[in-house]
This record gives sequence, structure tokens and C-alpha cells, in this order.
Amino acid sequence: MMTRRAALVGFALVMTAACNGGNGGTIASPPVGAASPTPVPTPCSVNGATTSTQQSTTQPADQALLTDLRYDADGCPRIVFEFDDDLPTYTVEYQTGPFQACGSGDTVQTSGWGATAFLVTEQEPAMPVDLSETPKPGYQGSYDISVGDDILKHIHEFCRFEAQMKWVIGLDTQRPFTVTTLTGPSRLVIDISES
Repeated sequence: MMTRRAALVGFALVMTAACNGGNGGTIASPPVGAASPTPVPTPCSVNGATTSTQQSTTQPADQALLTDLRYDADGCPRIVFEFDDDLPTYTVEYQTGPFQACGSGDTVQTSGWGATAFLVTEQEPAMPVDLSETPKPGYQGSYDISVGDDILKHIHEFCRFEAQMKWVIGLDTQRPFTVTTLTGPSRLVIDISES
């Protein structure tokens, strides 16, 4: 007859074998310092984006006064032109350059922007300053903005003549875009699609 002690020893051996997988091995654990795979970010996409020229046809009653220019380079880049009241007519399209400044005819130096594609927006009648007898505050920001993001590289005004403004937007490569207008305040919004 098996003694109590022998029975306990036998039970302990059975439990040890079960915990070790029944074959005397050890439970595998991940190596120390092993890195998890880095997830690949999903490219952002703008619905309805195209590389074709986009333009408006409605002529404003008065000259539009540019009051602000903003951009957001996170995710799908966005450039916003804000106006005091009326929105100007606009054309937004890819152009190859080189770009000449109105008046002086000087060539805009784009080689240091890191851009290979140039999206040009023409706005009229529009000005960044109010030349009326009772002028309103106009645009006080930079006319040469170095962004240096992965997609959005540079924003530069290269023409302002007879109520026409032209800005060139430097991008890493030609990408689809959309143009929308908003009110309250009046805004011209250009969204760049990553894919």
C-alpha cells in the first residue's frame, strides 16, 4: 500500500510535468527587447480631389480684401485665404514655372524649396491692402512662407498687379486637390490629398 508521503511526491511530479508542457521543457517567452512591428500610417485622402484646373465663374461686386493666410501641414495639407467680405474669382492649377514677379520681372527662386510641383492660385479682383479713402486692415503676414513639411514645402506671392494676386504653392510632387469656399468669414480653401 502506497504511503501518504509517496502519494504526495507522485502528485507533485505529475503537476510539474503538466506545467512544463508534459515533456520537461520550459514555457517560451518573447526575447528581451524584441520590438513590435511599427504600423504603417494610412495615407489621408480628400474626396473629390483632382489634378485638373479648378476655377470659379462668379464675379464679386467689390474688390476682395485679403486679411489672413493660414496653413495646416498635418495630415492632408490645407491652405486658407481669408477675405474681409467678398470672395474673388479664382483659378487654381498646376504650372511648371519659372515664375516671374509682376512689375520687376524677376524670377522667383524655387530651387531651395524642396518642391517638384507648383500649384498656382490666381485671385481677382483681390488685394492684400485697402487703398480706399477709409482703408480697412489688410493682410499683415508674410508673403514668402517656408513650410518645409513632407508634402507642403512653400507658399509665395509672386504677383500683385491691377487687383490680381498670384500665389504659388510648392509641393513635394503633383497631388490631387480640392478648392472650396466658405462664408462667415469669406474663405478660399485649398486641400491637398496625399493619395
